Amino acid sequence: MPDKKPTNEKRAIKSTKKKGKKEKKPVMKSNKREKMPQVRRFVNNKLVIPTMYFGSATGKTNFMAGMVDGKLVEKDGEVLKYSHAGVVKIS
Repeated sequence: MPDKKPTNEKRAIKSTKKKGKKEKKPVMKSNKREKMPQVRRFVNNKLVIPTMYFGSATGKTNFMAGMVDGKLVEKDGEVLKYSHAGVVKIS
C-alpha cells in the first residue's frame, strides 16, 4: 500500500486571486440620455409637470395627469391625462 494519498491536481494549483475579494470593474457611463432630445409639454407657454392622479375616490381610474402652477390641467371639468395635455416641444 502506498504511504501517500494521491493529490488532487486542482488542489495543487493555487489560485492567484485572493478569496473573498472581488476585482473592481471599470465604471462605464452612458451618455445616451444627454444625447437624446428632451420632450416636454407646454400649456400657454407654461411647463406641464407629470403628476400621479388617484381618481379611485371619484369613481375614475388612476393615471398620470398634468399639472401647471399647482393646478391640474382640466377640460370641461375633467382632468386630462398627461399625454393629452398641452403641446409637445422638443428641445
